[in-house]
Parts: sequence; structure tokens; C-alpha cells
Amino acid sequence: MKLSIRAKLVGSYVLLIALSAVVNVVGIWANNRADAVKMDIIEHSLPISALVYKTRSQILEKGISVRGFMISLDEANITKFYDTDQAMMETLAVARETFVDDESHRYLDELISINDAYNGLVNEVMIMTRVGKTEEAMSRLAREAEQLLGKADKLIAD
Repeated sequence: MKLSIRAKLVGSYVLLIALSAVVNVVGIWANNRADAVKMDIIEHSLPISALVYKTRSQILEKGISVRGFMISLDEANITKFYDTDQAMMETLAVARETFVDDESHRYLDELISINDAYNGLVNEVMIMTRVGKTEEAMSRLAREAEQLLGKADKLIAD
């Protein structure tokens, strides 16, 4: 069957319109899918990252409070240390609810263990500072806290 030039032109034009429609539909679908993926990242990844970095900043804030106490013997710094520790434990509780996998829970448990060891070290250093052994306390804090906080930073980075 032979088609006339007019039929061939109309057929090719219809084919071109159909192909354009299919490409547009696929593009719209891909755009909607990209929006869904973007929203998933915003709703899930960003809060998790925010919790991780909030925990890290709270660890650093606790260290600043301890050093402030050792320099000034101001009990307000110790109060701030324990307030920050409480806020950090609340952050870790929220992180436990946010992170659903067992590996994350294991990391959180290890971070809590490191935090408990750090708090024990701080309690001992506070006693040493109060009895006048500030130099020894600073030396011990610098030596032992560096190891503990290094472990915590490694966990947070993971």
C-alpha cells in the first residue's frame, strides 16, 4: 500500500506529537520523583545530621565548662556542665528514636558509655581541683579526655 505525501506528512506529524507527549510525561514523572527524593532527604537526612552535630557541639561545650571551672573555680561552670550533659542525653534519646537501625543504636550506646566515662573523669578532676591539685587535674584531664573525646569524634564521624 502506497501512501501519498500528504498521508506521510500527517503520519510523521502525529508520530512526532505522540513522541513529544511521551517524553513530556516521562519528564513530569521524573521531576515528581526527584521532588519526592528531595523531600525524603530533607525529612530524614537533615534531622539526623543536625542531631549528630548537635551532640558533637554539646560534647565540646561540656569540655569548655570543665576547663572554665578549673581556671576560675566557679561552680556555675559545673552547673553548666551538668545542664549540658542533661541536654546531650535528651539529644541522644531523640537520636535513638530517629535512628531505626541496630548499628546506629550500637553507636549511640557506645557514645553513652564514652560520655559516662568522661563524666566520671570530670568528677575526679573536679575533686582534685577543689583540693588544690589544679595542675595535676589539668594534666590528667588533657591526657585522658583526649582519648575519650577522640573515640567520641570517631563515632560521630561514622
